[in-house]
Amino acid sequence: MRKLHFFSPEKAVLSFSSLWCKLLATAGFLLAAQTLFSQNIPLDSLEQRLAIVQADSQKLDLLSQMTSLASRVDYQITLQYAKRGVVLADKIGDNNWQPKFYEMQGRMHANLGHLDSATLFLTRP
Repeated sequence: MRKLHFFSPEKAVLSFSSLWCKLLATAGFLLAAQTLFSQNIPLDSLEQRLAIVQADSQKLDLLSQMTSLASRVDYQITLQYAKRGVVLADKIGDNNWQPKFYEMQGRMHANLGHLDSATLFLTRP
């Protein structure tokens, strides 16, 4: 004799609940991935602008913006932008940007746990 399977409201609720959790998890993952990867678009466009800009003052401004944006994503990338800003500001002797980029570079060293390097840049005159 065959056993008949009847619809069970408890199983339906459990099944719906499980499906709902999977759907929310997938949506959360996709949203996080989109947010993470979309962060690089402004950096990429600023990097392109940096390549074509001629004036050093504009380059320093762009490097500052890039440093700020990158600090939300990756400290190592941020440190590279800050280093580029330090090199350029030192090269042209810009007394306005030099301390700003030293401070940016010092903060990134501190965030990465490079405390000796952080102290070196944060105490620069």
